[in-house]
Amino acid sequence: FTRPLEVATVPRSPVPAPVAPVTRVLSAEEVRRLLPMDECIEATQRALVAFADGTGGMPLRQVVRLPFLPPDEGRPAFLASMPSYTTGADGGDVAACKAFSVYPQNSQSPGLSSHQGAVLLWDKAGRGELLLLVDAHEITKRRTAAASAVATRALLGDRCHDARTLAILGTGDQARAHADALMAVLPNLSAV
Repeated sequence: FTRPLEVATVPRSPVPAPVAPVTRVLSAEEVRRLLPMDECIEATQRALVAFADGTGGMPLRQVVRLPFLPPDEGRPAFLASMPSYTTGADGGDVAACKAFSVYPQNSQSPGLSSHQGAVLLWDKAGRGELLLLVDAHEITKRRTAAASAVATRALLGDRCHDARTLAILGTGDQARAHADALMAVLPNLSAV
């Protein structure tokens, strides 16, 4: 055979390139607007049940001590991560990690939290895409208070309606968040 092989040009059907998901970023204000305390309480209860029944997990947090910063103050700082995951329809099929720094000296600066960070949420069932990046301060404040509300509801049961007075020992963001959360599960409070 001496003639060169002719290659027919066959039009190819266009194959769409994989589309990367768009990672949504939520500020503290957006967390407050999109996650009302009553919904946070219910989501926290589902997460606690998932942890208890084995459909979720929360390994121990990892903490790394940083060198003294700034050197003249001699105070340590830390980086930490807190991974977790859920499996199933109730909690979704997601993995999350709270990554944050702890600079205790920040408490001396008005308006600056000692804890700075973000909560990241990945699609565990799919390809591990990063779905969400959320302000850690606001989500932590809400989730901590929501866990107290879940515990209060579990301990009081039907007697939640009997509670009339709530005492909160403490001040600041956590005190305000706890008042909001506990008022959601103790509907007949007349004094806080």
